Amino acid sequence: MTMTKVEIDIPDEIVPYTVLEDKDAQTTRNAMLIYPYIKRGVMSYGKATEMLGLHKIDLITLYGKLGLPYFDETEEEYEEDLAVLKKMGITVTGTIGMLTQAFDEGMLTREDVEGCIERLKEGGIRISEKLYQKLIDITGRNI
Repeated sequence: MTMTKVEIDIPDEIVPYTVLEDKDAQTTRNAMLIYPYIKRGVMSYGKATEMLGLHKIDLITLYGKLGLPYFDETEEEYEEDLAVLKKMGITVTGTIGMLTQAFDEGMLTREDVEGCIERLKEGGIRISEKLYQKLIDITGRNI
């Protein structure tokens, strides 16, 4: 990735937060600079990952850790979308459904499921209360 120096006018107090030596901090700063363009639909996540030299999942995880959602819809909107897909005869199995199926078929242990859920939560992935309760039922305890 080619880097270019740019000059911008910012308040003096912000300078220490923009001039960063640490590569991870620079990546975070640059990702934050382009996030508004992604949310407005001016730039795709794919283009952003190319520009930042990241894999898409790494960018989604970074934004998740910063509290910035990948999916920007309410639980009600999500449920409405699922209902439309169901009416169309399209079956949707999300991450939790796949983990549940893998557990039921003996491919994952309770500990495996718990580890996956912890990783998702650390990455800022939101889990609906309904699905979270299903995970509690599977693992036998709060995760």
